[in-house]
Amino acid sequence: MSRGGWAALLGIALAAAALWWFFGRPRTPEPHPDRTLGLPAGTINGIERRGLDPFRLIRDPQRGWRFVEPADAEADGDAIQAYSSSLSRLAVTRSFPLGTLTDDTSDAYGFDAASSSLIWSTDDGRTMRWRLGTASPVGGARYFDREGTLLLVDGGVADAFFVAARNLRQRHLCPAAREGATAVQTGGDPGWRIEFDDAQGARMTAPAFDRVDPAAVDVLKRALRTLRVENHLDQVPLDALDPALSVRVDYEDGSCRFRISRGIDAERNHAVCRADGSLCGTIRDEALADWFREPDAWRDRRVFALSTPDVNEAIFEDRSARRRFVKEADGWTDSNGNPASSAWLARVPETLRSWRAIGFEAPAIEGERRRVLFLTAQETDPVSLAFGRHGARCIVEDIFDRRVEIECEALDALAWTPGPEDGGDARP
Repeated sequence: MSRGGWAALLGIALAAAALWWFFGRPRTPEPHPDRTLGLPAGTINGIERRGLDPFRLIRDPQRGWRFVEPADAEADGDAIQAYSSSLSRLAVTRSFPLGTLTDDTSDAYGFDAASSSLIWSTDDGRTMRWRLGTASPVGGARYFDREGTLLLVDGGVADAFFVAARNLRQRHLCPAAREGATAVQTGGDPGWRIEFDDAQGARMTAPAFDRVDPAAVDVLKRALRTLRVENHLDQVPLDALDPALSVRVDYEDGSCRFRISRGIDAERNHAVCRADGSLCGTIRDEALADWFREPDAWRDRRVFALSTPDVNEAIFEDRSARRRFVKEADGWTDSNGNPASSAWLARVPETLRSWRAIGFEAPAIEGERRRVLFLTAQETDPVSLAFGRHGARCIVEDIFDRRVEIECEALDALAWTPGPEDGGDARP
């Protein structure tokens, strides 16, 4: 082709590009002033989604958030709050000054019959409608219609917009007790009851009255917070389930009850239902292990819980003597004011702190017994422990007649008097 022909072709291409630039391309978007979608002013009390996976939610003043479509069901207020917040924070890239969309322009931006919309309602009667277009102009972005204003939003809006309706349903069996439970009780044989007290800690009140292991308390509270069904079971007749365990959780304003049925499928999922049938679902086997614990698994196996710095007076008694030691500013002294072995008097409580019960409801001590009494500077009850044997078993008994069995090697290793390595003196 001649040089003149190439020049003509180039001129035609430039002219076509110029025509497209001025007439064919979408209007140049302007930055959106607030950069986020935002939510209507006022308190949201209704959310309706149309199109893909539709639903309608209302917030009842007494019962909280509930589904009214596609079926009446309890909704998860926390999940709805997270859903609303994630949408309100979505970034707006550009705002197009096109005014209200017409039928001619709607299809071009993906606002057709297949597009989805959200309608927000507030307690003062106002509504706001959002529509998400199906067209993706560049980089996965989406066109978005907010009350007739065309926006360009990040492509991630679709993930937040189309969260599955089932993920907004209530999954927690006892939502009111997640942080404020006052007691947990299981039925069955054996069952147990644990009561929580901010001042005195957790106590088991059935089948025996006893302290609860602090680590176990954390486990139980975590089990309460995570007590959620994975999949809902709708229209399950309660009498069709074989309850392996019944549970009652008390909290300040009431209680909730649910029943657990063991292994309903090949994956060993359990069916869990509220006692009133308002929520049923499946939970994996490992998520329910703590609820099937034996009572002894919750009990505090520590024999002695005081820390050494808390102790400021110690009394040792056996068949032959009674020795009293007091902690002064410059160290320990005996009842006559003589220096005593600080190393030994620090080691004894530390040794006792390492002991763990291997059995509960132990028999009474037979024959000779030794006793140690610790007092603290705080206004608390003294800690008194008696040691001895019942046949071949080694027993520790406290001031409340709580008797536990320990390893005899631990009892035999307790230094009742200071050794050469301790220095100082601890004379009667």
